[in-house]
This record gives sequence, C-alpha cells and structure tokens, in this order.
Amino acid sequence: MDREQQITTETGSPFGRKTKVGLAMLALCLAATGLTRGPASAQPVPPVETETVRQSPVIRKLELSGSVSSPHASQISTLVPGLVSKVHFDSGAYVKQGDLLLELDSELEEAAYEQAAAMAAQAAGEVKDAKRRLDIAASLAKRKYGPQNEVEARQAEVEIDTATHDGHRAEQRRRSVVLDRHKLRAPFDGVISRRMVEIGQWVTPGTAVFELVAMKNFRVDVPVPQDYYARLRDGADVALEIDTLPGERIPAKIGALIPVSDPDARTFTLRVLPTRTDIPITPGMSARVSWT
Repeated sequence: MDREQQITTETGSPFGRKTKVGLAMLALCLAATGLTRGPASAQPVPPVETETVRQSPVIRKLELSGSVSSPHASQISTLVPGLVSKVHFDSGAYVKQGDLLLELDSELEEAAYEQAAAMAAQAAGEVKDAKRRLDIAASLAKRKYGPQNEVEARQAEVEIDTATHDGHRAEQRRRSVVLDRHKLRAPFDGVISRRMVEIGQWVTPGTAVFELVAMKNFRVDVPVPQDYYARLRDGADVALEIDTLPGERIPAKIGALIPVSDPDARTFTLRVLPTRTDIPITPGMSARVSWT
C-alpha cells in the first residue's frame, strides 16, 4: 500500500507526467503556427453590391393554336337543272374568275332563244309598219283628205304593237340568261379542291359540283378562351409560327374579334392576318399565335 501511494503522489493525476508534457508541447506548436501566418493569411472579404427595389409589371406571354383558312371557299352549283355535257377542269386545277368550268346540254334552250328572237324581230316589223300607216293617216288628215279618228286608231295600233315588241324582247333576254346559265363559270380566282360531277350526270341547283378555294390573303382562325377576350384588340401586333416553317416567327395583326362565342367550349374566334404575302402556306395547316 505504501508503494501505490508513493506512485500516485509523484504523478499527481491518473494521466501521468508524460501526458501533461505532450499537451504542453501541442499548445506551443499551435501558438507558433498562429504567429507564423499572421494577418497576411486572413481570408479576403467579398465585395457587396446593393440594388434599389423597383416595381415592374409581370409579362405574361400567351400562345394558342389555330388553323390557316381562306377568305373564299365555296361549293359551287349550277343555277339551272340539266345534263352535264362538258367538264373543263379537274381537282387541283388553278382557275381564273370567269373561266368556264362545265357546260350543261342546252339544245332545247338554244331553240327557245331562237324562237324568242324571231318573235321579237317580227314584232319589230309590225311596229315599223304601224308607224308607217300612222304617218300616212296623219298626212291625209292634215290635208283634210282623211278623218282624224283614223289617225287616233293608227296611233293605238302603234302603241299596241310596241308593247307586243317589248314583251318579245323581254322574253328574248330571259331566254338568253337561261341559256347562259347552262355554263358554269368560276366566281373567283382559286384552286379546285374537289370535283364532284361527271359527264352525263343530271344536276340540279343546290347540288355542289365543284369546291373552289381562293389561294391568297390567307388568315388564321384561333379559338380563344373567353378569359382573354378583354386583353385583345383589333390591329394589335401578334406573331405566327407555322408547323411547316419551324423556328420562323411571322409578323401578323389581329384582323377581327368575332364576339359570338361557342357556349359549349366557352371560346370565341380570333382572326389573325399575316403582314407578309410570300408565306408558303395553304388552308388547313396548323399554326400557333402568340402575343404578350
């Protein structure tokens, strides 16, 4: 027991003298390191920038999809019934306004027109003869060689024959119009998208025989949700993107806001007009319209 007490007294703690010496040396090393680095090794302070807070509007870009359409797209029909005798154009053909598209058999109408023309010519001759007799009667009455009532009778004949002549001329004009309606002409420039008639087919007014589509002044019709109606106005600038022209933004303007909305979809139609005319597009193509 005396030996154990002596060892404890000499060391002064359970760690022993060697442990105290090690800790003292570690402290000296750390102090020496701090003195060696000095102020030059301190980390640089990063610069600080300030900015004044400003209020700016939030810009929302809208983009909607629509379809390219033509200002004129018509299903054309004949004005009179008849048998198709000639068809001059097929699907895909470009036509000019007034080009003859098809003809109906007009043999009977030609005969009726000729008859009306002959009757008008005959009536014109009768008017001429009645006027001649009137002049004679007037001349005799003036020289006291004939009664005045004869002049009045001849004058009545002239009026009756003139009215008959006018009626025959009106019938001739009517027959001319009906005969001309046996020929169907293009109402505007465009391309025939569909031909729906063949030679020998009987057609009636209201039955479509051609579908004609104008190929200029295209527009884009876009269904727009009703929430955006108040943000749009006629003439505003927008941009078009056509699927067949990827990456190209085409300048355009709002041509019309059609205020009648679709009650089921809650949308209305926005009509956009491109400001360029050299765009390779056709009706039916899809397009995107964007504006801010």
